[in-house]
Amino acid sequence: MDDDKNHAWRSYEKCKRVYQRLALGSLPNLTTATVVAALHFGANSSNQKFFYSDKAKFRSFEILQLVSDRLKLEGLEVSYKSTDNIDEDICFMAGSRYYVKSFSGLSNLVSECLSYGSCVWTPDNEFQKKTRVNSIRGKISKIEKSIVNANT
Repeated sequence: MDDDKNHAWRSYEKCKRVYQRLALGSLPNLTTATVVAALHFGANSSNQKFFYSDKAKFRSFEILQLVSDRLKLEGLEVSYKSTDNIDEDICFMAGSRYYVKSFSGLSNLVSECLSYGSCVWTPDNEFQKKTRVNSIRGKISKIEKSIVNANT
């Protein structure tokens, strides 16, 4: 969990609220979940945000525990994957049939890499099946938003 002094508390509370609603039990043939996690604090020298602190580490582990507990409540067997190789982690996640999206840019990247037919759980607590049509709709929506932003 980031330690951005301006937004850390808000994003931490938002993550807690979202993951407390995590509901995966209704997915067909789902018996196991692998939580991919890494403690990475890339110091952002352009805005001085997201530096490591003990508080940020504690919050990260608290969110990890919350997600693990929710998955177990859904009756899933939970395992963990944590490596120092981000490429390996991305490839592993991109091969998922079901993917729980978070709030990070990495999560957006992985969602784009998933194959068609995969399902993505969004922070809005809904599942979206990845199809070619949905992918094109998403790209059109992004273009429309950028046009609106350019005109304002």
